[in-house]
Amino acid sequence: MIKKSRLILKSFSIAIALLFVFSHYLFLPTALNLPPKFSSKAHASYKQFVQNDWTGGVDAGPHVINWTSDNWNKYSSVSNVDLSGGDMVATAGGASLESSILDLGSAERATAPGFSYSDDGVTVSIRGANTSGGVSSATWADANSGCLASYRFIQYKVDFTTAGLMFYDITFGNTSFSINGGVKSSSGADLEGATIQVIENSVTTTNKEQSSKGGPYIGYNTSWVYHNGDATSYTVRASKNGYNSQIKSASYNISNCTTWATLNFSLTPAPSSTSSTSGVNENPTTTTDSITKVKLPGQFTKPGSKTTDLSKIKDPKKVGNLVLDVLNIATIQFKEAVDLSNSKTIAAFEKLTDYLKIGNGFVDLNSKVLSALNKKATLTLHKLKHSSTPEILVDGKKDTTDIASNIIYDEKTGKLTFDVAHFTRFDAAVKFEIIDPASTKITDPNTIIKVKVSDPDAAITGSFNDVGLAKITPDKKTGEFTLEKLAFQEGDNSLKLDGESKIGKVAPLEVAFTYGAEPLPNRSQTNTALIIAGTIGVVVFIAALGYLLYKRRGSFLGKKVEEDKAKEESRSENQK
Repeated sequence: MIKKSRLILKSFSIAIALLFVFSHYLFLPTALNLPPKFSSKAHASYKQFVQNDWTGGVDAGPHVINWTSDNWNKYSSVSNVDLSGGDMVATAGGASLESSILDLGSAERATAPGFSYSDDGVTVSIRGANTSGGVSSATWADANSGCLASYRFIQYKVDFTTAGLMFYDITFGNTSFSINGGVKSSSGADLEGATIQVIENSVTTTNKEQSSKGGPYIGYNTSWVYHNGDATSYTVRASKNGYNSQIKSASYNISNCTTWATLNFSLTPAPSSTSSTSGVNENPTTTTDSITKVKLPGQFTKPGSKTTDLSKIKDPKKVGNLVLDVLNIATIQFKEAVDLSNSKTIAAFEKLTDYLKIGNGFVDLNSKVLSALNKKATLTLHKLKHSSTPEILVDGKKDTTDIASNIIYDEKTGKLTFDVAHFTRFDAAVKFEIIDPASTKITDPNTIIKVKVSDPDAAITGSFNDVGLAKITPDKKTGEFTLEKLAFQEGDNSLKLDGESKIGKVAPLEVAFTYGAEPLPNRSQTNTALIIAGTIGVVVFIAALGYLLYKRRGSFLGKKVEEDKAKEESRSENQK
């Protein structure tokens, strides 16, 4: 019995231990459920070459830098430096390492490098030339103040004053030009939303709130990559609706690494301009007593036009299926009955071109005067030149409330049809569309973004994280183009596209791509299921084990009773 009790306790203890271990594994907050951490070292360059390993041995070079990816780990010469661990570790005072000669290539140029080391006593020097043979005779300069932007071939050297000092990495980023400043009105007010454009390369940015250690301010900054032979002087224009634009110039000096410029603009108010409503009588009057007697402006009644014949209207208070058509440009078909009996409406129809502007790719109705026409309607714009469905702008802005719906575009005929909930100005604008990737969550830093624009001939400008994009040339048939070698940063990355088009307005695109390493699958739901299943399994196991032991114990006790009974009967017989 003692042995069986021990067996029961031992089995129960094993089961509890298994349950504890199983549960502990499921609940343990291991790093398996977390994405890998990013390196704490960040180098803010559009392209860069980083060397942080020198275990490859001696090679004087030149080594042609691959600006997309590189793993060069060699050097030209070394003295009293331990490289076995990948970093440089000085084993004696006066230790030094001289790099291989690095060939930046025909296009890229680099300014002074960035680097990291353990403590003072480490100095970094650089030198360069336009031929590989000329580097060895060039003068070394302090990397903190020297300039390499004029040279194709460069070299660096690391010196240590005492033993034990360490050097970790060095980074060369390709050269960029940048401009910054602010745009104000002539009265000194910040003009938030003003556009700043570099004319020569179409790099564009916006005057908006910026962050700084001293607090937020309104200003702008942007940059673009410099390639060998590019211009070093640029024309920059600041503009904003309602103000005269202003042009200034920015000059850069590659030989001394002057790669930034500050330009502040002051814009004067522009003379009042005429719009669809300004300068127009908003209270027109007439002596005509009925809409049936109105003679519409000629552009609505050309032969072939589908405009409703006003003289045939039977009930001016309830006109169904009213159509206003400018042949081969735009057609408006109202889906609700309209009341054309009001004298103000009659007067407006007599001068309809003052209150209803129709042109290539747009319809603009003054619904304040023609309130009778502020109804649901179907608009058709004819003979558009977009290669794909354009963007419908409402009052010059993207339609975020679905005022326009049921948008259909025939690429062959250029016919665009859509329904509107009410009337204002509608434009068929050049549209940017992200084709790939399907999601804005990015896990691959080499992701290529594929975009389609509805006007393949548009002059496109853009930026990625406020760094100007290189010249964009869409496919002439499809309007598609790709954005490659983008410098994704951890977190949100801003892509902005804009441009100019001869076929109409351009709807700017701004998309935020979130970049982060792909985490392992979430195990929370799986863990819950496993916990439940595991717990049930252990309970069943314990119950089954207890039952078996109970049955065996019962059998043993029954047998014991039978034996005792037999002995008792035998004893009774003997007594007789």
